[in-house]
Amino acid sequence: MFFDIYRTIAQEASGERCFDILNGIVRFHRLQLGPGIEEAAMYCAGVLKDRSLEAEVKIYTPENGGGFFGYRPSPGWECREAKLWMWDESKKEYVKLSDFEESAFSVIQRSCPTPEMGIETELIEIEDPESEESFASKDLRGKMVLVRGKVGIASYFAVKYGAIGIVADDLNEYWPVRTRWDLPDARQYTAFPAYACEKLFGFVLTPRQGEMIRGMLARGPVKVKAKVESRFENPRVPVVTALIPGHVREEVLIVAHICHPKPSANDNASGAAAAMEAVAVLNELIKRGKLPTPRLGIRLLLVPEMGGTFAYLASEPEKARALAGINLDMVGENQMLCGSTMKVEYPPLAACSFVGTLLKEITAFCANDAGMTGEQKGFPGLRWGVFPYSGGSDHYILSDPSVGIPTPMINQWPDKFYHTDYDTPDKVDKTMLKRAAVIAATYVYFLATMGEKEALWILDMALCEAKKELVDCYQGVLRSAERNLCYDDTKARLKFLTEMKKAAFSSVTCFVDTPRLREAIGEAEKALDEISRVLCGRLSKAREVYGWAGCGDNKRRASDEYIKLVKEAQALVPRRVFPGPVELVQYLEQMDEETRKEYFELFKKNERKNTEYLFYYADGKSTLYEIARKIYWETGEESLEFLLKYAKILEKLDLIELLPTTGNNR
Repeated sequence: MFFDIYRTIAQEASGERCFDILNGIVRFHRLQLGPGIEEAAMYCAGVLKDRSLEAEVKIYTPENGGGFFGYRPSPGWECREAKLWMWDESKKEYVKLSDFEESAFSVIQRSCPTPEMGIETELIEIEDPESEESFASKDLRGKMVLVRGKVGIASYFAVKYGAIGIVADDLNEYWPVRTRWDLPDARQYTAFPAYACEKLFGFVLTPRQGEMIRGMLARGPVKVKAKVESRFENPRVPVVTALIPGHVREEVLIVAHICHPKPSANDNASGAAAAMEAVAVLNELIKRGKLPTPRLGIRLLLVPEMGGTFAYLASEPEKARALAGINLDMVGENQMLCGSTMKVEYPPLAACSFVGTLLKEITAFCANDAGMTGEQKGFPGLRWGVFPYSGGSDHYILSDPSVGIPTPMINQWPDKFYHTDYDTPDKVDKTMLKRAAVIAATYVYFLATMGEKEALWILDMALCEAKKELVDCYQGVLRSAERNLCYDDTKARLKFLTEMKKAAFSSVTCFVDTPRLREAIGEAEKALDEISRVLCGRLSKAREVYGWAGCGDNKRRASDEYIKLVKEAQALVPRRVFPGPVELVQYLEQMDEETRKEYFELFKKNERKNTEYLFYYADGKSTLYEIARKIYWETGEESLEFLLKYAKILEKLDLIELLPTTGNNR
């Protein structure tokens, strides 16, 4: 159905042009809400204008120190100089450890300035940066602290106990492509959260430097000298937007973030470059008459990650009328160098959409187009896979049901050089950039021109995929040695998936709505209901044959403690107070001391929780317990206790309402 579109675009798109754009972007230090990202935005708008697109840079500023929906931006920040030295007793002089001019990653972003001549002080090692006791047990007044771990949490305790700065030597490990010692001389992207801005300055060491200094600290005190010249200003959120107009007001989005420290080539100059090439090629093909003018408009958004998407949606409600989107985040990796696999990441189930299926089919076609000519070669030229939603980028905002723009993502993961100053243009594959541009352009143009025939095709593809997902659910419990999903859970999950997939079928009518399509959707729903019924029946028989008594979790669920949690959650109905999810870390300054302790303890134990699911399923009708079950059926994570604590913190801060259950909610 999309094959002719794909071939036309593939013959026009250029990986060389993408790479040239990328090299233009990496020249800028693109920290969110700093002058560098505005300069990068102006550069991108200029490139788009040169290719005959009507592009502009919108600057959004929050009113009265507020934010955009529930998002609270950090202050704007510019760094002119940042250096850290260590006293070398043998040389009787200071030896430089970090220099912002040599690596933009060498400073903790959003560091406050030091006195003009710098400051000399002692460096104190903190054994556990997430433990308040590690800070409270030392005299830190006027000193810098050395930490390896979460700088966000460490910075709060550092301020509380009088430290003036942080030195971090952390390098996150991503199995199987990266340990600390795979990149011993790399510096990791590190930034202070909003509550630490203007209170601390800080520097980033390499793993090799960190080990050296820790060894010195084991032998005696270490003296350091720091100098930072920086300034803060009110946040300005730049968003590049360009539109290929359609015949109607509704639109399809291509989104990519342009932020991160210089150079940050794959993350995410690659996504921005591929998105720009995708839109520019479509515009040129339409103007030359090789592709018809689409029915829906096609809009490009280049944003500071998260904040730019929130700002655009909150500030341009009359323009935020997109029916679907695609997010390009880290798309250009040389897979052999970076150890990456291209991910087609679906939207969350709560988005109730077919768009993930469409992106998967286009990517599968592209994977066998080794020469990127539009002709199938019969062997894969791309390592790729399909993955369920995991969030972490702008699609997590757009796909929120309260925003209503279902958005899958193309991403490469893992990446050996992720969030380090080794993420340079030599790690980028020009052909991979072209692939991402062609896939994205094909995806948005298909949606923007979809007619009844195309809608019927994608409906059939979504039905096939939904059937397979139900079968996989059933097979999963057959294969599980521990039976983690018990009989009742599996039966409930089958029914849940059936209803969510049926809602995804109906989402096709947002693009095309005809009697024939409505009839086909009804038939697809009946077909899915039938396979769900058959599998539930097989599940009952399997339970008898294999003697399943339930699941290993039954003992815990029968405990008085768990029953108490269930009753409490059943009595509460979360209701949202604004569109979009919330990042609770942005509200630490508004928390009282007790609530902060609750927050730190909660997220120390649950650092991998996707908190947005609470918002996705908070429809004002479902109880907290029902939401916990839906999250469990979607992710396999038992989160009831976490959700209760998390929701109560949100309620204290007026970020969500917890209403008593009524008869309609039972």
